[in-house]
Amino acid sequence: MTTIGLADVKHLIRMPGYWDLTEMKKWQLKDGTTFDAAVSRFAAALSLFNGSLRSGYLANYLQISPEMTLEYDSGGDSAALREISEYDNPDPILAASTGHMIPLKDYGGSLGWTYLGLRRARLAHLDRDIRRLIERARNTWDKALLTRMFKSTYDAVGSSGRSMPFADGGTADANYVPTSHEGSSFLSTHTHYFRQTDDAAGRLAAAKSMAETLYEHGIMPPYDLFIPTTDIADWAGVTGYVKPERSWLQTMGVETRAKLAEDYIGVLEMDRTWAFIKPFNRLPANYAGMFKPAGFNNPNAPLMVRYEEGYPLGLSLVGRLQNFPMEEAIAYFTFGVGIANRIAGAAAYFAAAGAYTDPTIA
Repeated sequence: MTTIGLADVKHLIRMPGYWDLTEMKKWQLKDGTTFDAAVSRFAAALSLFNGSLRSGYLANYLQISPEMTLEYDSGGDSAALREISEYDNPDPILAASTGHMIPLKDYGGSLGWTYLGLRRARLAHLDRDIRRLIERARNTWDKALLTRMFKSTYDAVGSSGRSMPFADGGTADANYVPTSHEGSSFLSTHTHYFRQTDDAAGRLAAAKSMAETLYEHGIMPPYDLFIPTTDIADWAGVTGYVKPERSWLQTMGVETRAKLAEDYIGVLEMDRTWAFIKPFNRLPANYAGMFKPAGFNNPNAPLMVRYEEGYPLGLSLVGRLQNFPMEEAIAYFTFGVGIANRIAGAAAYFAAAGAYTDPTIA
C-alpha cells in the first residue's frame, strides 16, 4: 500500500500502489462525476472531521501522544528543608511515583461499495454513505472521551496493564496518593467520585464536593460542570444558579445574568468557586462531572488520547484493488483514551442511596 500523492488526500485515503488519479478521470459515476473528483471530495470530508478532533469543545480536555505509558508523582508531605550546619550531611530526599498505560483500539467500518453499486451510483448516494461514516466516527470519539471521564474503574490493557481513572480511593491502584499542595497532603483513600441525593440539595452538595476536590489540588476556577440535557431544569433550581445573558434578551437591569458563550446554560456560584454549566445529550440523567478546560494538547488537560505512531489521528479510508477505485473501501479509526492527570476531574451520581455507579454514555 502507498499513499496517493495529493497533499489534501495524503494519509486520508490510502490506495494500492501505482493507482493514478489522472487515469481515474476516465472512470465516471452514473451522474458523470469522475472518480478523481469523488476521491478528492471524500478526502475533504475526512479532513474536516479529523481537524474537528483537535478543535471541538471536548478537545479542550485532551492531550495527544503515541506513547503507551504515563508515569507521575505519588504522594507528598508538608515537611520543609531543615536548617543545617556547615558540616551536616542532610538525609536524601526520595520521591515516589506510579503510572499506568493508555489503550489503543482499532475501530472501522466497511462502506460496502460493490462493483455494480459504484457503476450505477450517483455522487449524492456516496456522499450519504460518507456522512453516515463520519457520524458514526463522531459517536465513537465522543462516547470514548465521555466514558473515560465518567468511568470510576480501570480499563485493562493487555494481560496485566491498567489504564487508571481519576483518583478513586485506591481501588484501581492502592499505591497511588495524590501529590500534596500548599501544605495539604492526601491519602490513597482520596476519591473524586461522589454519590448524593437526587434533589436540589444533593446537586449543590455534589457540585461543592467536586469543585473542592479540584480547588484543593491547585486547579483554580472557573470549571465546567457537565450535566445531562434532561437535567437542565433540575440544575436551574439549585441555589447559586445564575441564568445566562443573551444578546436577544433584555432584562432591563432587573435580573443578574452571566455573560457566557452560547454553549453554556448558566453559572453555578459556590462558596469560593464557580462553574459554567454545559449540557450534554449523551449523558444519562442523574450524573454530573466537573473539569477544567485547559486547551488542546495542554499538559494540564485531564485526558490523554493515544494514536498510532506514523499515522495521523483520525479517519482514513483504504481502497482495495478491485475493478473500480474505492470498491469495497474500509474506513479505519485508531485511538485510545486514558486519564492524563488523575486529580483533574470529578464526577457525581444522584440516587437515594448506594455508591457512585458508572453511567452508560449514549
